Amino acid sequence: MAGELIVTMPVVGLESYNPDWDVQFEIEKERISHVIGNEMIRIEHIGSTSVEGLGAKPIIDIMLKEKVESVTLVQGYAESMPFETEKFDYISNNYAFHHFEQKQKALDEITRVLKKGGVYKLHNIAIHDMPNWWVYHYFPSAYYEDVKRFSQKKVIFNELLLRGFEVKVKVEYKMEEIKVADYINHGENRDISALTLISDKNYQTGLGRMRYDISENPDKTIMNDFAELFCVTRKL
Repeated sequence: MAGELIVTMPVVGLESYNPDWDVQFEIEKERISHVIGNEMIRIEHIGSTSVEGLGAKPIIDIMLKEKVESVTLVQGYAESMPFETEKFDYISNNYAFHHFEQKQKALDEITRVLKKGGVYKLHNIAIHDMPNWWVYHYFPSAYYEDVKRFSQKKVIFNELLLRGFEVKVKVEYKMEEIKVADYINHGENRDISALTLISDKNYQTGLGRMRYDISENPDKTIMNDFAELFCVTRKL
């Protein structure tokens, strides 16, 4: 078993146009094509980095333009997948792992249905590295609900190692000053899962604090941090 644990705190800002962005896109396009096969009609480079001569944040945005053919939608539980053993070459798990009630069983199933040499990619927020997220600032009980749901990165790392994966984990972190008024709609819509788990009393208290801060100063800002976990593995 092999592994590598990396935690980075990059500062992402605008950069002058870089022709290497097109090269980076072509590299990623080739990787995606290798995984998906020839059924995907178009893989496009979009966003600011695709515009020649335009400065941008050095993040390559890619769109899979057309739908793939011969796809069947199957509904099931991650802990008991309705698929045969070693069925897939690639499994992508985006912003969902914390919702799995039995995470170890889910990882067992992922291991079972993935072919040897196959890739499993997990992408989620890294709540243990972002204690000053605006959600936790105004709704502190949401953090304690999330601690119950989100696994530590070292736990995920070790669990995948134990299942025979080559594992690379990276955490990207950013800290910035944000305007509270830009986030009030998210609070009012209660469209962040952690806000649906806290009590109505705690929710209303936090929302009231946001509204009060904005009423006192429409330009009110707070320090906000945010972290994302990227786990890319290969089954040995």
